[in-house]
Amino acid sequence: MRNKIFLGAGMLAVMFLFGCEKEQIISKNDLPQPAKDFISTHFAGVGIASVEKESDILEKTYDVILSNGTSLDFNEDGACTEIDGHTDKIPDSVVPTKILEYVQTNYAADFITSWEKDDSQQDIELASKLELKFGQESNFLQLEN
Repeated sequence: MRNKIFLGAGMLAVMFLFGCEKEQIISKNDLPQPAKDFISTHFAGVGIASVEKESDILEKTYDVILSNGTSLDFNEDGACTEIDGHTDKIPDSVVPTKILEYVQTNYAADFITSWEKDDSQQDIELASKLELKFGQESNFLQLEN
């Protein structure tokens, strides 16, 4: 019985150690090449202030803060999954064309401050704090205030 308790406790300790998310500051040179290419293409002339790699048992992600304050998230392959300009406009070139056209047509006086993509949808936030949801094919789904 005592061996089973120690075995169970040992298994829990191993799961805890390997299941915890680990964060570490890394060099911008350690970013995946597609992430570096994305930044140089869409944020030319903007420096990288910090890069943090987050690892857990399932995946690695990279959180990048640019010198202008913009936050970028990349998956382990270097594909961008989130851009947050906070209150600043994010570059039109990072937003899928269909979404950009929808915003320009329906919210011409507004601009996009953040974009996020997950497995099922894309979300944007406008400077007016309106949140718009789009499907994977960039079709408008709903408005949230």
